[in-house]
Amino acid sequence: MSKNEKTVFDRAIKKSRYYLEFGLGGSTLRAIQKSKAKIYSVESSAEWMACMREYIIVRYFENKRLFVTFVDIGHTREWGLPASDDARNLFPAYSS
Repeated sequence: MSKNEKTVFDRAIKKSRYYLEFGLGGSTLRAIQKSKAKIYSVESSAEWMACMREYIIVRYFENKRLFVTFVDIGHTREWGLPASDDARNLFPAYSS
């Protein structure tokens, strides 16, 4: 995020009671730090989820005000995108 984007995000998240995002990462950490919102994150990479759980702040807030849901959409590549269309039938579960 640019400095301006961070300012806009911080202003919006500070007032939020709930925050839903697709993809666990930097914005998740920022939302934890800059708000008191309940954060719901949908993640498509089990490996990335495990990596993010290495952060003390994630482990501390998980199941308190950070709720992460893993949705299997098949093998993923960078940024949790599907590596192929082989599991196309699973894609709708990611956002429904």
